[in-house]
Amino acid sequence: ENNNTEIPLQIVRSVYSDGWVTADFHVHAANSFDSGTQLTDRVITMVCEGIEFFTSSDHDFITDYAPIVEDMGMEPWVKTGIGLETTTLEIGHFIGFPLENDTLALGGGAFDWTGMKPAEIFDTMEQIGKDGFSPVKMVAHPRDGILGYFDQYGWSPYSGNVETPITALTNPLLASSNFTLDFDALELL
Repeated sequence: ENNNTEIPLQIVRSVYSDGWVTADFHVHAANSFDSGTQLTDRVITMVCEGIEFFTSSDHDFITDYAPIVEDMGMEPWVKTGIGLETTTLEIGHFIGFPLENDTLALGGGAFDWTGMKPAEIFDTMEQIGKDGFSPVKMVAHPRDGILGYFDQYGWSPYSGNVETPITALTNPLLASSNFTLDFDALELL
């Protein structure tokens, strides 16, 4: 017995972006430990949502969607950038793009962030910038509790001061002297 019903639907654009480019800079897929979405399916979701430009930001893996977009014939609808979400355990998550993708290296050329201070992470992203371009360096979900850079360091948006958390006693990376606002963009949730 067939219980399927076909319902034709059409997504109606609710935000008109004439003169602008719709973009998503925080995108995960199969190369990220927290996503089971295949790369081709991620391209389809971006196109179906009307996203005109997106960057990869898999956790500790540099992914290049351009060959997939080309193979699928989706170039008229979406462009991509190569990026990375550096996913530290103790100081926050950081996104950079455009970056070089080294197809022969583990993780596409993602770097080992262990023991790095935020400024060192941003400097390393700078070093792997694509074609000599200075990449955009972004703090991801800064107020996301133990995953958020601002929360980890106890940064107050009211005073602009870092109120060094008690965890800095056991983790010297969280010393207030390691906190920096020297980045280009901030993800807002």
